[in-house]
Amino acid sequence: MFKNFKNRHTGFHLEELAWTAASAYTQGEFKKFMRELEKASPAAKAYLDEEVYPSWARSYFEWSSKLHPRY
Repeated sequence: MFKNFKNRHTGFHLEELAWTAASAYTQGEFKKFMRELEKASPAAKAYLDEEVYPSWARSYFEWSSKLHPRY
């Protein structure tokens, strides 16, 4: 996804904002960087919004175990 982003939305600043948002630990930080990205390029933010956040943003990952409680 990030490679496609780089192909469609060029510029180091946009890449840096997208990567920083994706690697943010808290949802508050994530939202802050996404607002900055939207100011810099609404099209870039719209592209990232096409995918659900848990598939690419660390702050939205599910960290609980997927194992059955019996194990």
